[in-house]
Amino acid sequence: MGSGVKRMKDICKLEHSPNPKIDYTDIHFYVTFKPSEEYLEMAKPAGSEVATTQKTTQKIIEYLRIKPNATRKDMAVHWYN
Repeated sequence: MGSGVKRMKDICKLEHSPNPKIDYTDIHFYVTFKPSEEYLEMAKPAGSEVATTQKTTQKIIEYLRIKPNATRKDMAVHWYN
């Protein structure tokens, strides 16, 4: 294998997602990506706004501890790209 597996794992780490699951056969391999916790929170159905708002606020506070000069655009790029 080349550097693809390492790059996939690096991107998953950057996005706070689980490492991909890689299955092999004699002639193929299959890669399964699982969503990050952040995505799962964002995709929750309506009715969980209070918990989501509290978690979003906590995420913003944690992000600003790491990057105190971050803008809203920085956070949007981090979470939604």
